[in-house]
Amino acid sequence: MRLLILLALACGGCDRTPSAGTELEKVKAGAAPVDPSSANANAPKSSPAKNPGLASPREHRAVLALVDFSAFPKMEGAHRQSADAVSASFSLPKKDTGDMARTVAAMESFLTAQGWKPAPDTDKAPWKDDGGAVFYLKDGAALQAVTGVSRGFASGGSDINAGLFLLGEVDARLLPRHPGSQIVREDFSASRFTSPAEVLAVRKFHTAQLTAQGWTEFRPALPASYEMTMEEKTREQSFVQNGVTVSYTLETKGAQTEVFARIGFMRRTLPLPPQPDMLELKDSPLLMSCFVVMSPAEILTWTQDVLAKDGWTSAPVPTNAERTTLHRFQKAGGKPLLLECLAGKKSTFMRLRETNE
Repeated sequence: MRLLILLALACGGCDRTPSAGTELEKVKAGAAPVDPSSANANAPKSSPAKNPGLASPREHRAVLALVDFSAFPKMEGAHRQSADAVSASFSLPKKDTGDMARTVAAMESFLTAQGWKPAPDTDKAPWKDDGGAVFYLKDGAALQAVTGVSRGFASGGSDINAGLFLLGEVDARLLPRHPGSQIVREDFSASRFTSPAEVLAVRKFHTAQLTAQGWTEFRPALPASYEMTMEEKTREQSFVQNGVTVSYTLETKGAQTEVFARIGFMRRTLPLPPQPDMLELKDSPLLMSCFVVMSPAEILTWTQDVLAKDGWTSAPVPTNAERTTLHRFQKAGGKPLLLECLAGKKSTFMRLRETNE
């Protein structure tokens, strides 16, 4: 859904750059976070990139508690509306010039009731009839409200597409950048910059900088039928901490490396073991897999200790598979989790996943 909204904004001529406030390291909002490098008359000029440091985000559930998207009212006439833990979005036919104002009023009313306020230096007139984007702040976290207009596939006319997206506390403008980088465009949720270094050197720099600040490198879990190419593995790079994700796309452009960095916020999380290798994550359905230098018994003890704090209990599951152990974790009101461990010579492969079994 977020992709549909952002594509709608790209098609809707949302060419204004609203700004947002200073409570979060003087955050300045750009247009909708589709691609901060897109042409814009108000876009900032290229400037030297700085590495001011990145604060560690709070516990995931503490940030989720700042907003209840399930309370967003049903929009009259909406032919597509959804909400989850980190977003709310909808589409409805645009019948007259007042529809956008009514849409924005509904979003602002919801956010005000939940204690969110527009960032202090937000544009006095950020919303146009073809859309806009504004940051809202609450208790150190940011949320982005986005609207745009696209061709209405269901209505046959034009559709207003709107969304509210929780961004958490990490400012993309504060992400570490390789020395000598030049900023092309940035806002709280995304940043594009260029580096004179080669792709692999930039990757190593990101890894060194972020892991030193408590972030863990991972890959988004993909369908079993899809195998990433070596080029894709080199171009894409992701890190996670307390449910916040930092993702990079790196491309060679002439003698430079172009970097697109973006912030994400996972709907749900699973605990990460110490020093995981080849970590893969997915938030729906929940999945975490990796290699760790621990025995299956040590992994089980660690998992039981961590999950017990949140009310989970476990029981072994019989299996005939060689060197494999299975344990099921259950919690009232939640889907079961299955822990699988396959012991190797130097490390153990572990997978913790949500299951219907």
